[in-house]
Parts: sequence; structure tokens; C-alpha cells
Amino acid sequence: MMGQEESRPSWFERHSLAMTITVCFIIFFTLDFLSARVCRMVIGNTPAEKRSLELHKQEKAFRVKSDIFHHGLTKNTCVRGIKCDSEYDIITNSLGFRDKEIRDVPLVTEKYRIVLIGDSFTEGIGVDYEDTFAGLLDSKLSKRGIEVLNAGVVSYSPIIYWQKVKYLLEDVGLRFNKLIVFLDISDVFDEVELTQGGNGVRHVSPKLKMQKLGKGLKQFLKKNTTVTFGLSKKLYNISKAYRTIRLKNAWLYDEIAYAKYGISGLANMRLHMDRLKELLERNNIELAVVIYPWPELVIKPGIAPEYISFWQDWCDKSEVLFVNLFPYFIPDSYKEQRIFIDKYFIKGDIHFSEEGHKYVADLLSNANIL
Repeated sequence: MMGQEESRPSWFERHSLAMTITVCFIIFFTLDFLSARVCRMVIGNTPAEKRSLELHKQEKAFRVKSDIFHHGLTKNTCVRGIKCDSEYDIITNSLGFRDKEIRDVPLVTEKYRIVLIGDSFTEGIGVDYEDTFAGLLDSKLSKRGIEVLNAGVVSYSPIIYWQKVKYLLEDVGLRFNKLIVFLDISDVFDEVELTQGGNGVRHVSPKLKMQKLGKGLKQFLKKNTTVTFGLSKKLYNISKAYRTIRLKNAWLYDEIAYAKYGISGLANMRLHMDRLKELLERNNIELAVVIYPWPELVIKPGIAPEYISFWQDWCDKSEVLFVNLFPYFIPDSYKEQRIFIDKYFIKGDIHFSEEGHKYVADLLSNANIL
């Protein structure tokens, strides 16, 4: 018995491989951290890094919190933004809407006025305003005496569409004739994760707070390491599309995710769209709804029919004009699907490219929605 106890390997011996890997990682990370710090002290940030940091700082200041509708854009501002390492102009008017120039927007006008609202796709992230579908429609319709305003902002969903439009009508006094809502498949997730508080304002869930911590870790590695950040960035890019899909789209094809997000998310969307419609009816404003796909749904269109039919049914029952852009993004062959994605979406991202915005603008112009 004594001999057996004495010959039993220690915990460290039983986990020698794990301990070796851990120690090597700690040594590697420490050397990488120290070398990066020395390089930073000697040469500082590269011009490209300094520019990127400056633009991210500008954009962070440009996006502001709201006690009424959670968040928006600062008014009468002109800054440079950055998306996927590409710079673009961000200009807002007196309402805090993206625009072609800083200007005062009259609250009341004799022109026929259309307001667009949606999330980052409608805001036109990564693209100059003039090249977004909102900007292109604005330019085209202005020749017919029609004004187009873009109230879309990153991470908006129906609860914010309702709250913001209510604020614009009742507090600001903005008058317009038609509202076009661009519903995004991520709205389902957002309606659950960003829940309604007692005053109707969304509050960030613990899961999204963890995402912010992840972004903080990324910035720490970028600032304080070289090789570690490079390796983590490559791994991140490899898994980025998958994780984005799992986070925002999983409810479309995964039963567990559908039970967690799809059922309540769609119910919340319907509730807030009902409230939005009632608000618009009281103010004699016409409503139209547009839906569109993400790149994944160009390749896997078979997972979206329930989502499409949900909004088709809601619009039919609510007597709301409905435009479904999905069919126009679904070519027959896999080769054509890849061409569509490369042409109409920003490389390495889910948002529309300049060509994508032009395509959407042309489709909307021909859809009898304007």
C-alpha cells in the first residue's frame, strides 16, 4: 500500500502536457507583450494605426445615447468613419440624420416628404451618403419635388422605430407623408437582447456586455502585442462570418435559437410595428415595409421563407405596402451567388457595398413604393 501511494504520479505529472503548453503560452505572451511595449515606446504607433484610432474615436463621439430611443447620431456633424479599413464621410443634419451636407431641415414643408428608417443597412455604414440607397433616392426624387430623409441608425429595431418616430412627431414636430421601414433579420435578435424597460427604452443585456468586453480585449491585444494580435485577428476573421450568423441569424434555422429568440423576437417586432402603425394612422402617414437578405441568405435562401411569410402576412392584414427584395438577390447557380455577394456586399462584411446600394435603390424605384 505504501509503495503504491509513493509511486502515484503528482497532479503536475498527470497534466504535464497542459502545463507545458500553459507555461509556453505565458512565456510567449510575456515576451510578445514586452517587445510590443518597447517598440511602442521607441517608434510609437504607425501612421495607419494613428489614423484608425483617430477615426474610431471620432465615430464613437459621433454616436450618442438617447433617453428616449436608446441611441442616435449627433446633429449637424461632419466626421470621417471607418469600416473594414475603408474610410467614408459621415455628415448629419439638424435632425441627427445622415445627409449630404450639414443643414437645417424645416419641420414642415410643402414638399411630399418620405422618411426612411432601419438599422446599419439603412444608415449606409461604410459608404458615403451620396452612394447609399437613401442618398441615391434622395437625389433622384428631389428632381420630382420629393424629399427623402434617412432616420436609420446602427442597431435599430422596431421598438426604436416606434419610439423615435413618436419622438419626431410629438416632441420635435416633424411632418412627413410616408414612412418606409427597412426590417432586418437581426431585428429579431435585437428585440430580445435589447429589451424594453419601464419607460420604453432598451437596455443592454449581459450577453451584449460580454461582447463589449470581447471588443475591449481585442483593443488591448492590438495595443500591447504584435504576434498575439496578428494570430488572434486571423482566427477572428476565419470565424467572423460564422459567429455573426450564429449570433444574429441562428433563429432562422436552429430550433434552440428559434425557441430563445425567434418566437419572442418576432412577437416583440409585431407588437412594436403594430404600435408604430397606430401612431402613423393617427397622424395620417402612410407606411411601407421592405425586407432584404444578408449574404448568407443569398447562398441559403431556403431558411428564410418563414420570416418572409411572417411579414407578408402582417402587411396584408395591416393593409401595408410590402416589398420583398429577397428574390432579386437569389440567383440560380452557386457561381452566380458568389458573384452577387462579391458585387453587392462589402468584402468581409454583411452590409451593402456601393453597388449593392445602387441595386437596392433601382429596385425600390421600380417597386411602386415611393
